Amino acid sequence: MLVGFENERKYVADDDTIMAHLVNIQNMNPTWGSTRIWSYMRYSMDLNVTRGSVARMVALLKQRQQAQTKESTYKARQRAKHPQPPLWQMDMFTYKADGWADLKIIYVMEAATGLVKGFTFTASCRAWHWLLALNQALENHEPGEKTVCLVTDKKSQPASVTFMRACWDLGIEHHITDDVLPGETFSLFLRRWIEEKLPGYWVQKTFCEALDQCVRDFNKRRVMEMRTAQESSTRGMLDGKSAKIGPKC
Repeated sequence: MLVGFENERKYVADDDTIMAHLVNIQNMNPTWGSTRIWSYMRYSMDLNVTRGSVARMVALLKQRQQAQTKESTYKARQRAKHPQPPLWQMDMFTYKADGWADLKIIYVMEAATGLVKGFTFTASCRAWHWLLALNQALENHEPGEKTVCLVTDKKSQPASVTFMRACWDLGIEHHITDDVLPGETFSLFLRRWIEEKLPGYWVQKTFCEALDQCVRDFNKRRVMEMRTAQESSTRGMLDGKSAKIGPKC
């Protein structure tokens, strides 16, 4: 026997202790088998464990991990069967017109597509102005579709009691965030579009009619862009399949 090596150990590790150490060892060394884990516990960690107990705990841990994987897969499939409600964002920006007071344009936009669902404008912005834009968006919402999830920032109007109570009454899941809104890129496109195109529409129409036509054309352009992107994606997939099944040179 080597000097300083004690073959007999007074404490016999129980299953909970083995499992706690086993999780840590597998996280650091995921390729180790039960024999190497037992050797590490026995000689490096000085735990009085047997090969059988370690092998049993390794098998038990594997069963738990497989059960968690099956549960995660089941939850993912359930989420796929029951898709999340559409995500809307709501915001406003200031439009400066010559000879006019600064106008606040309030809009509701679908975050995934950039389509404007509702809008309004006002010189003095209050919570009920935001509710007018939201009400217009809900009127354009299909009756059979799911209730929406609305995201706003911490402006005083959407953070008011009036606005939050109205969302609760309408069954809208309202979230207030400090982060950048999910469709911020589309919001910048909308603002630039209105600033560039609205003066041309405003020549022969009232401001309300011009803004309405400007937003409609913005939505038409977004639909065309999405259709073009989808066609390009489909064409790329078909070209890839043709290349795979094509004759070999």
